[in-house]
Amino acid sequence: MRSEIRFLRRGELVTITSASPTATLLGQRRWETGAEPLAGSWAEHIALLERHEPFKDYILRGRDPQGELSYMSISGEPRYDAEGRFAGYRGTGKDVTSLKRAEQAAAQAQAEADKKRAQAMAESRRAMAVAEEQEYTAQAQKNRAMVVLAEAERLFFSSWILWVGPLPAPGGLTTLREDHSVNVRGF
Repeated sequence: MRSEIRFLRRGELVTITSASPTATLLGQRRWETGAEPLAGSWAEHIALLERHEPFKDYILRGRDPQGELSYMSISGEPRYDAEGRFAGYRGTGKDVTSLKRAEQAAAQAQAEADKKRAQAMAESRRAMAVAEEQEYTAQAQKNRAMVVLAEAERLFFSSWILWVGPLPAPGGLTTLREDHSVNVRGF
């Protein structure tokens, strides 16, 4: 890059090109290549260059000659001539497409894992709600059974006490009458 901020040499690793697959980076400003900054804007980057500040790992996204999405990282340090005048930037550029694709794949895998985890948690909450409902129903049935049993015991024991009455006199509890009715002594 020189003082007009144009690319002067193209290294073997640079794969981002302009919209035309046969275009070259040589002689172009980076905002003329058809690539776009991955973060920030060209205006912000141009302002940094006009202030002659260094930049590191500035990621550009564009298309390679086959039309595939491609990423390039560029870094540059300002250079000055012997008289202290700005002489451009000296920097490097490298293809980081594989890295970006790996990051995207990892992000996609994480998103899928998060989605599956959320689905599992929702299913778990549904299962817990069903289990709680079943437990509540079973407890309610048990409580009803206990109430019915208690009522049956109350009726049985109060009836038994009513029929048992006082102790029988010697000679037996009952006498069979001719009409086949039973005479209970003491009543």
